[in-house]
Amino acid sequence: MKASSLSADHTFKVSSNIGFWCNGKWVQLYDSLFIVMNEIGVVMSWQLCKGTSFHAINGLLHQVKDRLTSLGCSIGQFHIGNCCQWRAKLQSVFENNTLVQLDPFHAIQRFTSKIPRISQVQRTFCNTLSQWD
Repeated sequence: MKASSLSADHTFKVSSNIGFWCNGKWVQLYDSLFIVMNEIGVVMSWQLCKGTSFHAINGLLHQVKDRLTSLGCSIGQFHIGNCCQWRAKLQSVFENNTLVQLDPFHAIQRFTSKIPRISQVQRTFCNTLSQWD
């Protein structure tokens, strides 16, 4: 599968189901799932993680980069929720000219979280955003 743009994020609900019972207690093995998708939403790779540090998924990102390079792909954009913290790290894996930006979900979430939930403005704004392609 090819890609010219990637997006990635940690999700936390899936990982809570992976573990085992020990002495009547559920022991959770992981606390998050890191997913990397291409520009059309196809999952390029994933990894169960303990913690959300860059170090935990560095190897996965290098594998994705190597696979895409072997297919002749160059990543122009990388969208992620913590773009400011990981920009330099992501550019060290991919290329320095890779544009690292905040993903649309987190951008919208940051904006709408500042509008009171009971406000008609929030409902109208969210409805308008949901109609964009």
